[in-house]
Amino acid sequence: MAKSAPIKDHFMNNDVKSFNSTQNDICNICESTTTCNKNNHCSKKININKIGYCLYYRENKITEYELLTAYNPHFINTKVKGIRLQIEAMYYLNISHSTASDVLGFVTVSYPLEKLVMHILDEKAKLNGYIKRSSRKLAILKHIVKGYAPLEQKEVMFYLRSNGNSADGNLIERLRRDIYQATHSYKTEV
Repeated sequence: MAKSAPIKDHFMNNDVKSFNSTQNDICNICESTTTCNKNNHCSKKININKIGYCLYYRENKITEYELLTAYNPHFINTKVKGIRLQIEAMYYLNISHSTASDVLGFVTVSYPLEKLVMHILDEKAKLNGYIKRSSRKLAILKHIVKGYAPLEQKEVMFYLRSNGNSADGNLIERLRRDIYQATHSYKTEV
């Protein structure tokens, strides 16, 4: 293995930590898929050098989680329905009701009407903001998927409907890259 001299120049200080490998480490002498049980030939020392900076790796694609949550129409509809039900349930917090407490026993509780109105209005404003953001993201997804072949469009929609269970990996990678490029170009234009 060749030494890379330029990398050594980047180290900030020469503090070197070394440790012995344990029984649970993978051994290069034994098979690479098993762990070694013999300590006598697995006592190599590994040097770790401290550096004063972090390396960041950029991938020009969105994450699969973001694709399945922020760009998935089924997920968005389910979330909007849940938030609307939660807002509707808030209207009944004004009515006094009894609750059990370990310290006080049964206590009647009600939420002040003014605070309840403010809280409901805040939640509705958050919901409207979420709907607007989601509409923009769905428009981007729709624009991108329009450029795909009809079979690929069906496969993408099946992937989103099934919450990422099955699809062509290359197609989903391409979709993630296309969405990243579309959102990145949109952000630079605005």
